[in-house]
Amino acid sequence: MNRCRIKGFQGTSLIDYPGRIASIIFTGGCNLRCRYCYNGSLIDSSELPDIDTADVLSQLKLRRGFIEGVVITGGEPTVQPGIIDIMRAIRRIGLDIKLDTNGTNPDVIEWVIEENLAEYIAMDYKAPLARYESVTGVAGVEDRIFASAQLLMKRALRYEFRTTVHPLTHSLEDIETIAFEISGARAYFLQQYHSFGSLDQALTETPAFENDFFIAAAERITGSFNTFSVRNLPAPMPSEFDYTTAYTQSPDQTPVSINLNR
Repeated sequence: MNRCRIKGFQGTSLIDYPGRIASIIFTGGCNLRCRYCYNGSLIDSSELPDIDTADVLSQLKLRRGFIEGVVITGGEPTVQPGIIDIMRAIRRIGLDIKLDTNGTNPDVIEWVIEENLAEYIAMDYKAPLARYESVTGVAGVEDRIFASAQLLMKRALRYEFRTTVHPLTHSLEDIETIAFEISGARAYFLQQYHSFGSLDQALTETPAFENDFFIAAAERITGSFNTFSVRNLPAPMPSEFDYTTAYTQSPDQTPVSINLNR
């Protein structure tokens, strides 16, 4: 098995894998430098000790029957040479997989889809393609992001796109442009920014969007997606917005039911 740098393991999560009780594997290393990233220690994770892959697989076998799936997140899992091997090993245990990815490696995503290794793929769509560098700090990834998005929309059975927003990184026009670029996707989520050690200190010092921003965004992109919702708000949206299918997550990890479909 090729080496997969695992830097963290969480035994149980009720909110990170829609419809599943899951364990979480955190891989090290990332090829983006997103301004709002709160997992900065995983970007260059050389100072964090590796967790033995065999130990993680053993834990998953012991937990099988209680957990129903595994979330593989990071960092960016698709930069790991051993990501396909560990996903195969998890599937042999009999557990479903949700893969969290930034979409910069469409070849890996295609491989995952082709082998049916991930039951669910969640892709962070960071910004309109024309503004990717300003949010991620990395140039030249736009074509790969587009290719990954098309793969999910055309070939993945269960997937979502999501965008973390902040007044210094996004506008309502940006959300409208993103909705156009991935129009017709099955599920799209906006994620409220929360300050958990962001790479860009200016974001921490600037207040996050109020609910009015998300209401306006919902009104602008209504009808573009089968499911559209907001995550990470500290309180539910006004009652005139109907609850449909999604759960959000508040800063204290409490699930909060919110949806923005009228």
